[in-house]
Amino acid sequence: MSKGKADSVADTEIDLGGTFKYVLINVFDKSSGEEHPKMIVRGFKWAEYHADIYDNTAAKLQKLDLDTECLGGGRIIHDSENKRIKVFGYSIGFGRADHELTVEDPCPNIYRPNNIFTSVAIKSNSNDGKDENKRQDTKGSHGLHWTRENGLTLA
Repeated sequence: MSKGKADSVADTEIDLGGTFKYVLINVFDKSSGEEHPKMIVRGFKWAEYHADIYDNTAAKLQKLDLDTECLGGGRIIHDSENKRIKVFGYSIGFGRADHELTVEDPCPNIYRPNNIFTSVAIKSNSNDGKDENKRQDTKGSHGLHWTRENGLTLA
């Protein structure tokens, strides 16, 4: 099977450090007849809104004759000095990306498994009978390893 145009797109492009917005995007290559999209992650400090990242990425990919769909967004805290990444939050415009998919699927292995964190909602019942939504950080069971061979592009 030949590779489609979507395969040439980097899986992940994120800034090397800091806190910034990110979006999870499906990329479709209609010309190849491939039904399954490729998921990619884009995150940058320069973006005021999640839509800024999506619009910028979609415009670049449209020039390659690729279609895109935003699956949601959130935030990334990238502590490159300590080799830690935390993925959390949501996009008001696009909704919450599936953070587990963000760190498992498009991201190649950047860091050791215990240095990737996602934030998930935990539903609990308090003593007064009201449901409370609590946030809990969870360590991912996946690692991220920073190599160009895996398709990661450094921003």
